Amino acid sequence: MSEVSREEFEALKARVEELESQESATETHADTDGLDRRDRKVLTHMKNNGVKSRLALVKLYKRITDVTNTNTAKQRAQNLEQHPAYRELVE
Repeated sequence: MSEVSREEFEALKARVEELESQESATETHADTDGLDRRDRKVLTHMKNNGVKSRLALVKLYKRITDVTNTNTAKQRAQNLEQHPAYRELVE
């Protein structure tokens, strides 16, 4: 394997930082309605497949999104249940 120069290393490091900041800016911010891509994915799945219980909602976050932590999934499910888009879907 060839050696990487200090200049190349610094350029790569700067590029990684740039990409990470772009990713966090686009993925963590919700749209103006308060839903992010994960919430929208869950809502779309629910619209197409029916509404389930809270436990099913938690499992759904973990199954169809990149959420892997159960506590995070529980918090997201709880927050989604308070959102007008969810309430409209379950009524």
